[in-house]
Amino acid sequence: MTPTDPLPLQNTHPLWTFFKSVTRSFTDRRFSLWIALFGLVVALLVTLVWLAGRYEASQYQAELDRDTADAVTDIRNGFSRHIVSLQTLQLKSLPTNLWQAEVSLLLSQNRAWLRVERRDLQGVILDASASPFQPNLFDAQTRMNEQAEIVQTCLRSKRLNGPAYSRSYFVPQANGIGLEVMEMCLPFLVQGRAVGFTLLTYGLQEILATELGETYGRRNEISFIEPDGTRLAVHGSLPRAKRLFTATQLLDLPGTTLMLRMDGRRATPDGFTNILPALVLAMSIALVSVLVLLVKDSRRRLKAERDLADALAFRKAMEDSLVTGLRARDLKGRITYAFLDVSEQRRIEELSRSSQERLQATARLATVGEMASLLSHELNQPLAAISSYATGSLNLLRHPEFSDTPPPLSDLQMAFERISEQAGRAGKVINSVHDFVRRRDQDKEVVSPQAIIDAVMPLVQLQAHKLQVRIETKLDVRLSPILCDRTMVEQVLLNLARNGMQAMDYPHCHKRLLTLQVKRATPGESHGWVEFSVIDMGIGISPDIAQQLFTPFFTTKAEGMGLGLSLCRTVVEQHGGRLEFEAQEPCGTLFRFTLPTAPEL
Repeated sequence: MTPTDPLPLQNTHPLWTFFKSVTRSFTDRRFSLWIALFGLVVALLVTLVWLAGRYEASQYQAELDRDTADAVTDIRNGFSRHIVSLQTLQLKSLPTNLWQAEVSLLLSQNRAWLRVERRDLQGVILDASASPFQPNLFDAQTRMNEQAEIVQTCLRSKRLNGPAYSRSYFVPQANGIGLEVMEMCLPFLVQGRAVGFTLLTYGLQEILATELGETYGRRNEISFIEPDGTRLAVHGSLPRAKRLFTATQLLDLPGTTLMLRMDGRRATPDGFTNILPALVLAMSIALVSVLVLLVKDSRRRLKAERDLADALAFRKAMEDSLVTGLRARDLKGRITYAFLDVSEQRRIEELSRSSQERLQATARLATVGEMASLLSHELNQPLAAISSYATGSLNLLRHPEFSDTPPPLSDLQMAFERISEQAGRAGKVINSVHDFVRRRDQDKEVVSPQAIIDAVMPLVQLQAHKLQVRIETKLDVRLSPILCDRTMVEQVLLNLARNGMQAMDYPHCHKRLLTLQVKRATPGESHGWVEFSVIDMGIGISPDIAQQLFTPFFTTKAEGMGLGLSLCRTVVEQHGGRLEFEAQEPCGTLFRFTLPTAPEL
């Protein structure tokens, strides 16, 4: 080395010291970031595992709460069935020997029944029968000790004109054990006045076993408890090496309240400690790999964005300086670049987009209007039927001959059943019309033609009675079942039948006969079709009306909406069939439509 050569950079040089400090700072900062990243990953995974355990426990607790609520409902429903059985027994007014035989049968069928007594208004026992499963449970002393509670319970049932329950009490046995029981007193009413009582003694243990044992007792422990936690009756058992979950529900009864408790257990999942480290390692490697890939992708994206921004800026400047456009060629005459003035094209596209949005809004409004119109049209029939049955029930209740005695329960029950059926039918109509308007595939089912006729006959007979029309049905018994949307097909048949009866509602129509006929399709067609026909003896359809008969919102009725026949044809065509009509001689019109039969399995 010559004297004129520069000295080498020593480790003590200020520049070297600065470089080492910067490198060390960068390394320390990167190491700190990795430590922070690892800590965040561990914290995240631990939190996820903890939240998963909490979620699983909350789900199991929620399921146990639902089971407890369902169990209370099952017990209440069981009590209701018992009340109905005792009321049926009271209505028979049997003598002692027949009463004993009937009660013995009920006691053998209901293990929760320990004793049944028939008492007068003063509480004197007229007849009594004990369960064959617990024949010696009660004696005279036991009944005497509980006489005051029984009298109070029966007085409460007399005030309520219905069943009343006593508080539970313990009945000891000779073997040193016993069981918890409860009384239910049911008044015997004649013309709304109590003339006696039926006293039923329940065993709380047997209530749990018979009403809940098969459903809940296999996987849970169920019990009746007092407010302080004392168990009155228990059914079921649980292993002890599991985590305990508990749910309670109140069972409110007239005169008393019981508390039902349900205990359930679940085990800790196996292999959890082995899965967690592998999960942490896999998640850490995956997270670091994703971060590295994201850094590389971000660098490539930034470079591409800068290059693209430069190219776009250049082209924009070139395009803005021209009136029409720009075209570039290479030395061989090939076009390497071209963009034109697309302002007018963009304006047209914007106008087209605005028009499309307006058309879509109009279509939505039309769909809403169509749904509202169809609902108002199709709900007229079930709502009118509900109103008719309700009016008939009120007239039956207000009839002079029922001023002292209640009307027959069978008539009222039939009316209420019809009201319930038509309310359910209205709900099905709403769902079917909703699916029909949205052009969804309706839920089709296999149904016999006879079932379709039977379903619409109550409504058809109701309107036929008002219009003095006689209904005649002709049904081929050899018909195959059909595959259809039952609710919409019933609406089609109802609309056609209603139109036929209204076509005969004129003074000069003396023969008012409406025929509903179901048969196979004509010989010229496939045997996989069933034909429904509605034939009236009305005024017929003129040629000018026939041309617009299926046009939506076209009607000849003052109160009509013009949607019935249009809806009928659309429903039939969606099933693959067709709807048509023809004139009858000497008067009247025949409407017929076809539906496909169900495929053979």
